[in-house]
Amino acid sequence: MDNRLKCKMMENIKTQLANSVQAVEDGNISAMEVYGKLKGLEKFVKECYQQIEDSASNEFDLECEGQKTIDNFKGFKIEKRNGGWNYDFSKVPKYAGLKEELKGLDEQYKQLFLHAESVDPETGEILDIQRKPRKDSFIFKALS
Repeated sequence: MDNRLKCKMMENIKTQLANSVQAVEDGNISAMEVYGKLKGLEKFVKECYQQIEDSASNEFDLECEGQKTIDNFKGFKIEKRNGGWNYDFSKVPKYAGLKEELKGLDEQYKQLFLHAESVDPETGEILDIQRKPRKDSFIFKALS
């Protein structure tokens, strides 16, 4: 597919999405309907990314010969960063025990907060317990 066709295709998709959003804002179409379709599109795009991510990474390695950055590749700056390590201490008995102890302490302080108490019953210490709201979830799942 030549580059002009790809650009035109991208512009068409962007225009259609912008028109759908504008139709919602104008009250001509259901926001939930467009939101649901966009969520489906998001899932599809993520699947496409996953399908070609390894190929794109391999192509980068071949094209760049050891470089970590391409400053301009068809309008994109591309960087490849080395992944780090995650550590799992859950099988270390001392760590697991302390983590459970911390869970219990969290629950104890949560109960104090919910009962409008701000004093630790064991020590008499005045506690500065703050509650921070989380964003509400809005879940859309395709039925077909």
